[in-house]
Amino acid sequence: LMETTAGSLNIPNHSDTHVDVLINKLRRAGNREEFLRVGHELQAYDADRLIYPSVTGDPYVQAARDYVKGYVFMRGLKVAFESTWLDKK
Repeated sequence: LMETTAGSLNIPNHSDTHVDVLINKLRRAGNREEFLRVGHELQAYDADRLIYPSVTGDPYVQAARDYVKGYVFMRGLKVAFESTWLDKK
């Protein structure tokens, strides 16, 4: 979603090829530790340089206090509170 290469959606419309390099490193990561390290590097790089990370492409962000229980985030497509309650002990 963030690559500048042909065929990519390039949602943020960036032209930073270093992001492509980091995405390719992420794809080639041989183990979990390397994947997490490169993923963190990519996120830090994006947060520093890009206008906005593609994560903000969702229409909104949902947050809840720690006393909100049972809430299920449905990827921003639906909001439902049938199983939600407040536990303010």
